[in-house]
Amino acid sequence: MNENLLPIRKKLIRLALDLASEDYHIELDFSEKSLRKVDEILLTLRKQLKSTPDSEEKRLGTQGIALELCAYIVQVIENHYGEGKWERDSKEYGKETWPFTHSGVTIFPMNWCLKCIDNGRKDKVWRKYNTFVDAMKKQVDA
Repeated sequence: MNENLLPIRKKLIRLALDLASEDYHIELDFSEKSLRKVDEILLTLRKQLKSTPDSEEKRLGTQGIALELCAYIVQVIENHYGEGKWERDSKEYGKETWPFTHSGVTIFPMNWCLKCIDNGRKDKVWRKYNTFVDAMKKQVDA
């Protein structure tokens, strides 16, 4: 991992845990199954945001929550599969897209979160996580 991002990631994870606990009464425990709880948070947030008028504040707040949960997702992956490479920017997709690469597979967990907020159940983090794990295992076996 990019060592410069470690303090940022730790702070973002703390914020994600606080958000889950204080705002949604959900305890995240870094298990793989806890990503289902991340989906619960995102789907609840989706409902809450529907009644909020669009604004720059809403957009930035949503991105902030997505980034916090992105850091949590990356930590879950690393806890279960070992260290990967988390970066702020992607050469291919631009600044602050927060790509994570493990075993030759690159994902964008912040985008997973934003898609779940935008599209609901059809873009759940849990489903994308399982697809990633399958792809990662195929790379390792190849």
